[in-house]
Amino acid sequence: MQSQKDGFNHLYLFDADGKELKQITKGEWVVMEVLGFNKKQKTVIFKANKEHPLHHRLYSVSMKGEIKQLETVDGVHNAELSPSGNFLIDRFSTPTRPRVIDVVDINQKTPRHTNLLDAEDPWAGYQYPIFECGSIKAADGVTDLYYRMVKPADFNPDKKYPTVIYVYGGPPSTSWDKSRCRTK
Repeated sequence: MQSQKDGFNHLYLFDADGKELKQITKGEWVVMEVLGFNKKQKTVIFKANKEHPLHHRLYSVSMKGEIKQLETVDGVHNAELSPSGNFLIDRFSTPTRPRVIDVVDINQKTPRHTNLLDAEDPWAGYQYPIFECGSIKAADGVTDLYYRMVKPADFNPDKKYPTVIYVYGGPPSTSWDKSRCRTK
């Protein structure tokens, strides 16, 4: 079962009568999606932001609470688990890799990746912009607000540039709102 009863969405093990046996994931991070169950290893396969609030990574967890990361490349991962729970189709991208698709055999001690697609770089022949990520504190002095800044490849801090600010309103936000975009 998934629950946010400890303040973060985590997985709990119950017996067939509905009695809670134990919490199998815990920490200051969120289980974002349960992909399924690996019958052979008796593990739950899931996506979480365990390393960083903005990183969506793939994991397995045993009923004893032993967590194993299933991929090694930073990026945004979206995956589908095979019906047997033995393989993942991992689709991911990064600012410098537009689309990668791997098949991951998760029954290995170290998951084995077989690449199906590594899309051509659409920036080939062009200068890459500078991608800068970070965080600033909200007005409460506690909450981290994350940002990504994209600067021209030949950025000069002594010059002024036109700026577009896009504010993501969170999961309930359903559409892009022009009032949230300003230029300077």
